[in-house]
Amino acid sequence: MYGDHTDTRSTSPVASSVKDFDVLGHYKETGSFRSWAQKTAESYQLQLALALRLSAQAARADDPNFLDFKSSDWGTPSPSASAEAMSHRFWVNGCLSYFDRIPDGFYLIHGMDPYAWTLSTDEQDSGRVPSFESLKVVDPRDDMSIKVVLIDKSRDPGLKELQNRLIILSGGWIPIEEMADQLAIIVCNQLGGAASTEENLGARWGESFEVLKDCRGSVIQPIGSLSVGLCVHRALMFKVLADIVNLPCRIAKGCKYCRRDVSASCLVQFSPGREYLVDLIGMPGALSQPDSSLNGTSSILVSSPLCHPRFKQARAENSSMLAKLYFSDCQPLHLQFDDASSGTAFNEDDKTGSKVSGHMSDFDRKNIVHTTSEYHDSKSVSSSILNLDEEDLVIPWSELVLKEKIGKGSFGTVYYASWRSSDVAVKILIEQDFHAERFKEFLREVATMKRLRHPNIVLFMGAVTQPPNLSIVTEYLSRGSLYTLLKMPDAGVILDEKRRINMAYDVAKGMNYLHQLRPPIVHRDLKSPNLLVDAAYTVKVGDFGLSRLKANTFLSSKTAAGTPEWMAPEVLRNEPSDEKSDIYSFGVILWELVTLQQPWRNLNAPQVVGAVGFKGERLEIPNTVNREVAALIEACWVSEPRKRPSFSQIMKSLQQVLINFKTQRARAHIP
Repeated sequence: MYGDHTDTRSTSPVASSVKDFDVLGHYKETGSFRSWAQKTAESYQLQLALALRLSAQAARADDPNFLDFKSSDWGTPSPSASAEAMSHRFWVNGCLSYFDRIPDGFYLIHGMDPYAWTLSTDEQDSGRVPSFESLKVVDPRDDMSIKVVLIDKSRDPGLKELQNRLIILSGGWIPIEEMADQLAIIVCNQLGGAASTEENLGARWGESFEVLKDCRGSVIQPIGSLSVGLCVHRALMFKVLADIVNLPCRIAKGCKYCRRDVSASCLVQFSPGREYLVDLIGMPGALSQPDSSLNGTSSILVSSPLCHPRFKQARAENSSMLAKLYFSDCQPLHLQFDDASSGTAFNEDDKTGSKVSGHMSDFDRKNIVHTTSEYHDSKSVSSSILNLDEEDLVIPWSELVLKEKIGKGSFGTVYYASWRSSDVAVKILIEQDFHAERFKEFLREVATMKRLRHPNIVLFMGAVTQPPNLSIVTEYLSRGSLYTLLKMPDAGVILDEKRRINMAYDVAKGMNYLHQLRPPIVHRDLKSPNLLVDAAYTVKVGDFGLSRLKANTFLSSKTAAGTPEWMAPEVLRNEPSDEKSDIYSFGVILWELVTLQQPWRNLNAPQVVGAVGFKGERLEIPNTVNREVAALIEACWVSEPRKRPSFSQIMKSLQQVLINFKTQRARAHIP
């Protein structure tokens, strides 16, 4: 849909406009060395030309908020603003007001500077902004770093589905601050999870976007297809969702987590005079007072290849004064964010304030865990909230004796330990500083895991609930993970075919137990590293509760927060998923057991995402594999989730395979 294009590079205004400017909008030096005075004079003339061009555009624009950088202003309603006009305005000033509604067809361009475009193109020929049609024909194979993010619910299945689910779930009245918190978590989970800075997100965003470009053959990608998003993408998605549930929201230029030219933050208004910055990266959902850079009258830095002219606030009707205003502010802006942004900053009386229609208390909450420089007062959310002491869930740290480090993952470090003379495994969580709401959710997960009892589920014994030693305590399984066991050189000798099918049957029994619960528990991160083996080679499912606490950062194959080699294609595409995604993952595990190979060992994580999620590729099943087992694996990998078997059906199939093994062995002993 987004990848259809023809080879019209020579006629594309986008391609032709970058001949004298590189992809970042920096002017290419073509002449000989010039004196400083000449360069200064020329730079001034270029800036003046730019200012006059933009002021003329502002005067002609039908958008009253164009070039209005008063970020705290509600703005002027412009319901008739086209998608291209609003895209142009956001491309130039990076702001959207409370009155703005992002229309279908809105797009954000990366890799081209708006001011370079303004000076290097003829507006009558190419328009104020590169048109959507011209961007569609840009060949992604060209050596240009142009990336375009499209917002269009009618053509974006991921975004449309998210919108539909929000509408369906709108059935109650919840505090407006809780609504902001939940939307922030949804956006964060959708676009790559939490991060302490945007540097890591930037690298992952670039890699994942290149995968999408290669798969779809286009530089334009819908925002609903992104697996990782920068602050500006998160801000745009948050506003789209906030507008659906009538949560007053605006976008301001600047972000405390990054210093990119294209950066953005979201602010919500609870009532007149009560506006808060919503964290969408470090601690999603945390509210804080916006500082003067976002909420006051300071000028906003707008990136430009021409010595970065700074804009002061001015309305379009004052276009005759715009050129002077561009040069009157010589001081660079340094966005200052209060430390309070690391936590909630609203008053107690805010909790009884206005409410928003929409009840989403359980929607898509993957319970992200975060780390900041100081501990929050997690003791205020003590275990007594959920009566954990009465359920014998709390294990004092002093009772644990750590003996040996046996593993480390993205969620924590695992130790072999002793507790009350019993061997246990202690997973010390990396993240020790929980936001109050996240900490309560962690305790609820602990209570849920404590109630689960099944021979093929790792026995949860309790938790240490006081930082800096937040830990999960489970039974200790001596043979470690199934993944490690299958990598042993003599795995085929130690584990004969029947034993390996028995191990698959163990996994199916454990997962069937989880799926049969009401409500069912969806693992979301089912893979051989999360399957543990005891001394009798019984396999048990682990990390089923904690998987709900992890951010959606599947593009790293070394992280436990979702690993693409085992993930279902619909999950890789960020589409809605249910327990059937666990069925696909089981198919990969069954493939591992019968082939004794590592899945997708010749591909890196982004390549796996492209191959499985967008090209429909599957692991090759050798001809030597039992035909019934091969058919079961293929059934688990069906593209349409609802057509995949349930774990109860899988158990029946594996039982038949085991019966056939016994029959064949009996026949072999008949003289």
